[in-house]
Amino acid sequence: MDQQHFWLLVSLKLSGEATEEELQELEALIQRYPETGLKLEAISGIWNDNTPPPDMTHLFNSHVNRLKQLGDWTENTANHWEETPETLPVMKIKSRLAYFLMAAGIVIIFLAGRYFMQESGNLKNEELRATNIITTQRGSRTTVQLPDGSKVWLNADSRIHYDERFKDDLREVQLEGEAFFDVKKDSSRPFVIHTSFIDIKVLGTTFNVKSYEDEDATETSLISGKVEISIKNNPEKKIILNPNEKLVVKHNIDNDAIKNKAGDESALIVVKALRKDPAYKNSLETLWIDNKLVFDSETLEEVCKKLERWYNVKININDEKMKKDNYTAIFDGETLLNVLTALKMADKLDFTIQNNEVSIFAKK
Repeated sequence: MDQQHFWLLVSLKLSGEATEEELQELEALIQRYPETGLKLEAISGIWNDNTPPPDMTHLFNSHVNRLKQLGDWTENTANHWEETPETLPVMKIKSRLAYFLMAAGIVIIFLAGRYFMQESGNLKNEELRATNIITTQRGSRTTVQLPDGSKVWLNADSRIHYDERFKDDLREVQLEGEAFFDVKKDSSRPFVIHTSFIDIKVLGTTFNVKSYEDEDATETSLISGKVEISIKNNPEKKIILNPNEKLVVKHNIDNDAIKNKAGDESALIVVKALRKDPAYKNSLETLWIDNKLVFDSETLEEVCKKLERWYNVKININDEKMKKDNYTAIFDGETLLNVLTALKMADKLDFTIQNNEVSIFAKK
């Protein structure tokens, strides 16, 4: 990837001067290189931060006093500073050229320095602990190695937050979306994943967590090892999962909810066995890591949410009655058109695609 061109597109976006084609090009780069999304998010936060930089007057005065003590502060020096205009003349150049210079790194370095000054000004006796945020856009997936050597596969439209250096006694990760974890074993430092609805504590294991806030449940699928799960609004309840088990926690859970090991789908907390297909080695819950799109007895409404994330499109279902129709299928590297065509052949639906928007309706 041409880094200079990427930063040019970023600077044009931040300045509001990017054309529609340039915005689309930037979005395509972010989808192709998910790590660039983190860079854009970081620089956008700095760009939009209106906090004034710390007052440096006291530092200047300290420097003057030091020069006086050393005998290097003369009347001519004082007159020079008094005569120096507060605002230096600025060379006027064309706007897009200025942003090109920014793309080359000049203004970015300035903004990063400003950010460092602000953080240093706010820092007292606390150790500065940097937080990494890894984000995937819709239509993209990525892998991340954590500071302890653990590995994370991040599904589309997902995000993880973690400290650049884990604490001495705890490894913590915040997850929004879906991720598969291969956690490095360290009995002295438990590994904890926080979501909006559950917390998962492990020592060393492999498992999948799906926790999208626009869905009605959070799922934890254990492949190997053992995990302890606590419910956010019912922390006294601890649930231990064994390999090849899955915990499903409905998002409308209350304190009266109970765990149901019989697999009752109406229960708010359910533990059941992982689903497998004889044609594949891994469980259905983790096939996405191998670029396989899975619908496991899911409603059309759930299918469309998954398609929106997988292909970065907007889908409208024009018939309310169709939303509860169920679908089961596995697609291996197929295009959106092929997936929709297969659904059309399997059921009484039809569709149209215009740009990045899909309309689904009943067959006539």
